[in-house]
Amino acid sequence: MHRLSVLTVPLALATALACAHAPSGRERDAAEIHYQLGAEALQAGRREDAMREFDEALRSDERHAAAHLGRGIAYQYFGKLEEAERDYRRAIELDPRFSDAHNALGQLLALTNRLEQALSEFDLALEDMLYREAYVARCNKGAALYHLGRRDEGVKELKTCLGLAPRYCRGHRELGRIELAQGRVKEALESLGRYAELCGKSADAWFQVGLAEMKAGDPDKAREAFDKCESLAGEDPVREECRRAVKALQ
Repeated sequence: MHRLSVLTVPLALATALACAHAPSGRERDAAEIHYQLGAEALQAGRREDAMREFDEALRSDERHAAAHLGRGIAYQYFGKLEEAERDYRRAIELDPRFSDAHNALGQLLALTNRLEQALSEFDLALEDMLYREAYVARCNKGAALYHLGRRDEGVKELKTCLGLAPRYCRGHRELGRIELAQGRVKEALESLGRYAELCGKSADAWFQVGLAEMKAGDPDKAREAFDKCESLAGEDPVREECRRAVKALQ
């Protein structure tokens, strides 16, 4: 059973050779335990720990599709996109109906500007009527359609996504950024304000609100948003962007 969802975010070097023998029951159990530990570490942001656990899972059972997905996500966090893609594709090879893996591969393909291929992966993810997080793939599909130049279709898909999952932060972020790019500042403020309302601890949420307030011509509100971004960012690279934005307002 696959239990690792791909958000967000929204996000591995596949083992080249499968085990020479079918894994024993003990090996499969060990793989599942390491996989669960890896999934917990990944959710907690302990990416190096997650990578170690997924590696251990795959040493015990190279055919553990969810561990390939988890390791792919960890690799993507570390910027190792080729390795991540190999693990996503291996997960799909092992389980062609693994919707989370199709969605993860689609996100990576979109990130690397292979948008047509990305759309195919999102569609494959959405074929599964039981996919619990279909709204994630739908929002990803909407963003890909928009960036392919199919703008009306993309916006419609994003709004459908948010109709299904009105508390999905990344969907509000994507829609708000598109609205801002289109010059629809009022709508962008509403979408990005909703993003900040739902994910108020995200430094990026306040950075996006600050950009929208600048476009709206309200430097005081923009500065307030950027200050909040900086206070929340920690080591996140967005902190420096917020600092630069505040200086630009001085």
